[in-house]
Amino acid sequence: MGLDLKQVHETEQIKGTSEFRLVRVRPTASLAREGEPGIFIQSGGIYYEDGKPVENPPAWFWEDCRKMTPERRQQLGVRLPEEPSISEATATSPARPASPPASRRSATTRSRPQKRTGDKVCPDCGKAGLKNLGSHKQHCKKEAG
Repeated sequence: MGLDLKQVHETEQIKGTSEFRLVRVRPTASLAREGEPGIFIQSGGIYYEDGKPVENPPAWFWEDCRKMTPERRQQLGVRLPEEPSISEATATSPARPASPPASRRSATTRSRPQKRTGDKVCPDCGKAGLKNLGSHKQHCKKEAG
């Protein structure tokens, strides 16, 4: 997949409202030096501003990548030339213990985001824990009137 700046932030409309919720973020970084073409990093790929892949990134690009935290580089999917590849890292690292069964995993270790529980409060009646405020307000008005 190539560079896609149109889908960096993917949103969805919350049913019954005009509100949108952020569903997915594709981490993207833009690096540039004066007199040089800008370079983007996204999903492990390195691209020029026009979307063409960068075959051999210039030295300044790697200097700027070294200034990023390891966590940020991991989000972007980019490895420094001196860092081991995934296959080298797994071959030299000790075996990891087996992960607990899915039923015992905490919410933070699950691979799919969990559906959000209701966190809205009705301004009319004060009821808390609502998932869909728009639907509740319609119901609330019917009961009051």
